[in-house]
Amino acid sequence: MSDIRDQVAVRIFGREYHLTRDPDKTVDHIREVAALVDEKMRLMAQEHGAQSGFHSALLAGLDLIDELFRLRDEYDSAQSDISGRTSKLLGRIREGGAIERASADTGVAGDRSSQPISHPADSSQSSGSSDDRR
Repeated sequence: MSDIRDQVAVRIFGREYHLTRDPDKTVDHIREVAALVDEKMRLMAQEHGAQSGFHSALLAGLDLIDELFRLRDEYDSAQSDISGRTSKLLGRIREGGAIERASADTGVAGDRSSQPISHPADSSQSSGSSDDRR
C-alpha cells in the first residue's frame, strides 16, 4: 500500500481524486497535469454538450492524443530538417577540408583570407624601376 505522502489530491471535473505520485514526478507536476485534464474536460463539455463526465473525459482524451500526435509529427519533421541541414553542413566542411589538403599537397593556397592584399603600386616599388614593367 502506498504511503499517504505519495498521494496528491486533485480536483477534476468537480470530483476529488487522490493520485499516487511516482517518485520522479513532483506534486506541482501532478497538479499541472490534472488541471490540464480538468480544463480539457470542461472545454469538451462546453463545446460538444457532453452530458456525462465519462463523455467529457473521452472527448478530452481524444483531443489530447490528437494534440500529442500533431506535436510528435512536428518534432519528427524538425528532427528530419535538422538532420538534413547537418548533413549538408558536414559535406561542406569535409569539402573545404579536402580543398585545404589538396592545396597543401600542391603548394597552392586554398584560403587566401589571411594573406595581405597588395596594391599594383606596391609591386612597382619592389621590382625596381617603372621601366621594368614593359
